[in-house]
Amino acid sequence: IIDGMLFLAMSDNGLVLPTKEKVEMRSVVEKLLEYYQLLADDTGLKLQVIGHGEVRGDRTMLDRMVSNLLSNAIRYTPSGGTISVKIESYGSMISLSVQNPGEEIAAEHLPRLFDRFYRVDPARRESSTNNAGLGLAIVKSLVDAHGGTVGCVSAAGRTTFTISLPAWPVARSRRATARGARRPPRRRSRAASARVAKPASTCRAGPRG
Repeated sequence: IIDGMLFLAMSDNGLVLPTKEKVEMRSVVEKLLEYYQLLADDTGLKLQVIGHGEVRGDRTMLDRMVSNLLSNAIRYTPSGGTISVKIESYGSMISLSVQNPGEEIAAEHLPRLFDRFYRVDPARRESSTNNAGLGLAIVKSLVDAHGGTVGCVSAAGRTTFTISLPAWPVARSRRATARGARRPPRRRSRAASARVAKPASTCRAGPRG
């Protein structure tokens, strides 16, 4: 709890400053799925990831962001269920959603899910003292720091948390590479041309006097 409170306090004061590096989100998810697989095996859960996408952000913060969502999904998925992570590209944004089956969250609670210490009901309370109502609040702070958005939809027996983050500007890099490939060969300067030796002229002997 103390670690989470300190982080949120730093976030409130603008002290959470993510680095801006290229991060492939699928690699982040796959690493976390491997970490959570043992816990999933204990309850008969299946974990899967679909898609890929590169974002501009802080790898450590992105890892914590996705980890909190996965932890939350595992906590409320019934035995034998499947948790799906889907990564998609939408123009200048990358969308990552974590979906799990289980008890639905009533519509009136959805707007407050990311508030600190907010509890929906006893059935969905975070039992761990390390995440006592702060996990989703931390997710929102991390997403905000990256200039993204986060939301939740819960219907038809499934709950989906979706975050959208700025994509790595791949198109710009490709255009720069293409311009370099089309660059015409470099012309020699006039000075360089002047240094090229001219062929010797043919001398003819004039008539002798």
